Amino acid sequence: MKEKLNNDDAENIFDLRNVRIGFIPVGKMLEPTSRLSFDRETQNGVREAKEILKKKGLFILDAHYGRLDVLGTGINMARELNFKTCIVPSSFVNLERPILTKFYKALREQGIALLPTYRKSSIVPEKERKKVEEMPEEEVLMKNNIWKVKTRQVLPLPGSVVFIAVYGGMNKPGGYIPYGTEEVLKIGNPALCTLTVYNKRSFVPMTTYTSGECLVFDEKSSNHDMYEKILAEHRKIAGRAGFDPDYFKS
Repeated sequence: MKEKLNNDDAENIFDLRNVRIGFIPVGKMLEPTSRLSFDRETQNGVREAKEILKKKGLFILDAHYGRLDVLGTGINMARELNFKTCIVPSSFVNLERPILTKFYKALREQGIALLPTYRKSSIVPEKERKKVEEMPEEEVLMKNNIWKVKTRQVLPLPGSVVFIAVYGGMNKPGGYIPYGTEEVLKIGNPALCTLTVYNKRSFVPMTTYTSGECLVFDEKSSNHDMYEKILAEHRKIAGRAGFDPDYFKS
């Protein structure tokens, strides 16, 4: 078994042990049993990500398929990469759910910037889509611009991470990358693809796998090209993780 990457030279400022969902202390439940995979590809991907973060920011593109997998990814990536700034774009509907109030409060207390997104695409739940459709277009554009502007501000800075559920939330791949995500990926910072698997009954242990290397896009990259390359990485990761690769069909 390979030795886990050593991060003793940097302090992890994101301590997610106090995160709760309702009355459930999910942080304390998941943190002790969550870990990074020891497979070669994951170790290589994380090693590359650490080197990148010494110079500039990084995208983490998570294949968010279950309710708690994304938290497992966050716990493991925060522990391994020791990032200093973290932006997480999230649906405004999710950020307003009463049961998640303590959850989001704990994340914000750690300095994680949870920034709302407003979407009306086909992959968005009908309730959310209708709310956005009722808003003036100018207001939607203005509010969506906030997280994209903040992303552009932090990506040049070492230790900055923009954490994105790349298929538009807890969704199966839908044939394209959400257009806000497409826009920020074209900035050109490297992107590490991630997938966290867990026991569906107990939710533990949570093991995070990553792509073996980072992807890089630019202004010439099309949405289709981005989608296919990210999907291919998640499909390869799924094969290593014992997760059904067909979940990531093109």
